[in-house]
Amino acid sequence: MQRRALMPDERRRHQRVELDGELQVRSASDSTWFTVFARDISTSGFGFDSPVSFERGEDVYLWLPDSGLGEILTTVRHLAQRQGYWNVGVELDAPLAYEIENALATMNGGYR
Repeated sequence: MQRRALMPDERRRHQRVELDGELQVRSASDSTWFTVFARDISTSGFGFDSPVSFERGEDVYLWLPDSGLGEILTTVRHLAQRQGYWNVGVELDAPLAYEIENALATMNGGYR
């Protein structure tokens, strides 16, 4: 019996939903906020494109202005440079995916 390689999305623990919106992000070790562009979200993580790089394992805070969620602690798990931006994947410290998804949809027009 032949086995086929799993497609990248099939290896994920949780299904991702594409998002389109802006949010703020900063390193836990720095007070400077940067605007980044949301790509996708799941119950355990979040993907965004960033003009600045982070380190794998680095703690970063996400902030969605006017969402009422406050600063959301995440940890960088994926980092790749693509087309002048950094493709960043973070793991959520707490299961807030639903709240983040709704806040982005309300603030920025939501789903792609």
